[in-house]
Amino acid sequence: MFNKTVHMNATVMEHDIIKCDSPPAYGWYKKSEGNEPRYYDLEITLDGILFGGPAKRFNYYKDPDITDITPNLGPVDGGTEITITGYGFSQPSICNLTVRFGNIYATPFKNTDYEIKVKSPSVNVADSVVVAVGLNGQQFTKDKTLHFRDPENTFHYYENPSIYDFSPDKGLSNGGTNIKIRGRGFQPTKYENGTYIKTPVYVRMLDSSSRQPLAATTEADFVENEIIEWKAPPAPAGTKGVISLSLNNHQFYELYHKDAEYSFEYLSSPFVTNIDPEFGEVRHSDKVILDMHGRNFD
Repeated sequence: MFNKTVHMNATVMEHDIIKCDSPPAYGWYKKSEGNEPRYYDLEITLDGILFGGPAKRFNYYKDPDITDITPNLGPVDGGTEITITGYGFSQPSICNLTVRFGNIYATPFKNTDYEIKVKSPSVNVADSVVVAVGLNGQQFTKDKTLHFRDPENTFHYYENPSIYDFSPDKGLSNGGTNIKIRGRGFQPTKYENGTYIKTPVYVRMLDSSSRQPLAATTEADFVENEIIEWKAPPAPAGTKGVISLSLNNHQFYELYHKDAEYSFEYLSSPFVTNIDPEFGEVRHSDKVILDMHGRNFD
C-alpha cells in the first residue's frame, strides 16, 4: 500500500520477493506542478488493515524527453559516441539511467539534466531504431510518432561502405586536385519510398607519417551512393597523404594503395618565371611561339 491510500496488488515470487506495479503520482507529473520531488511511503499488508515492518520510501521523477540526437547515424559495429539532448535526465530520484536502441540497452558514460553521452551498441542488421531513455532501467520515453521515423529520437545503423577504387593518386602541392572515390554505401539511409536521403560525406587528408590532418575535415563536393568527388587540400611537395572519409563525421575509414601506407602523393606545383616574347599583336595572322621558363615542368 502506498501512503496508506493507494492499494496495489502484489505477486509473491519467492518467500522473500514480491512484485507490484507503482501507482501514478497523481497530477505531479504535469509540467505545471512544480519541480519538488514526490514520494510515497510503501508498506505491506496481508488483510488491508494490519501493516508489517517500517514503511519504505518510493520516489518519483518527472518524465524525461528527447529533443535531438547527434550524430543520428553510425555503423553496425557500434561504438558511435552520441549526444542525446533533451531535459529531465538528471533528477534526485533516478536510480538506473539507461539508453535503449530499439531493444538493445546501453549505459551512458556522462550525463547532465539536458544532455546524455552514450556509445551505440553493435547490431547484426543495418536499420533505423527508436532511441529511448529510462531513468530506472524499466520505463522509457515513448516514441514520438508510432511507425514513423521522427528525427528527434531515431538512430540509423548502416553497413560500412565498400571502396572499389579512387583516382588520381597524385596531385599538385597547391591543392585542388579533384579525387573520385568509387564504391558503395555512401548514402546509408532511405525514405519510405526507397529513394536515398541526401546526407553529407566527410573527407580529410592525413599525413601518412604523423597521422595528423593536413587540413580541416570538409564535406565531399559531390555524393551519390556509389561515387564521391572531393578536392585535395594543399600540402608540401613530397607529402604522402592518406584519404580518410566518414558518413557521420565521427568514425573514419582510411583508403590505401595496395601494399602501400598512403593513398595520395603531392607533387611540386609548376610555375612560370618569364615568357619570351612578352608581347604580340591582337589580330596577327601568324602563330607566335612562346618560350616559357620556370620550374617543376617535368
